[in-house]
Amino acid sequence: MADINNNTFRGTNVVEGSWDSEKYSITLDGAFCVKLVNKTGADSAEGNPVSVPIASDNIDVNGSVKLTIANGENSVGIVQDSGVADGETIRVAFGGLSNVLLKNNTSCVKGEYAYMSDTIGRVVSTPTKATAGEKMLGVFTASVTGGTDILAPIIIKTR
Repeated sequence: MADINNNTFRGTNVVEGSWDSEKYSITLDGAFCVKLVNKTGADSAEGNPVSVPIASDNIDVNGSVKLTIANGENSVGIVQDSGVADGETIRVAFGGLSNVLLKNNTSCVKGEYAYMSDTIGRVVSTPTKATAGEKMLGVFTASVTGGTDILAPIIIKTR
């Protein structure tokens, strides 16, 4: 049972207010995560939107995720761990607060919506016709200036 006042939880692996179990966790930053297998084809990168592979992806691993395609609408969450090898377990945030990887050289403003971009695994704040609607991932909670591999905080939209 949780005690919100002092961040103690009944369970296993309580670390400084975060909570971790075999299948799910809550991060210090406030992301609610499930643990899934990284099948992105590379080491994981914090902030990448990911989706569940479909049959045509030829990824025969139950409980796995891949990078969400450009302008994709099927993102299930945001990767929380960097540097985890393909085939290993990563934390994927499906709710709460998370950082997302902005499309290179784009910025965002606090209060704007976060959308899938035309770049695989990246997010933008200005929707195009191709990124509107169900491709919205959440709302930016801070203004961030663009650059290369820049993380920006969002509140994740629950579906």
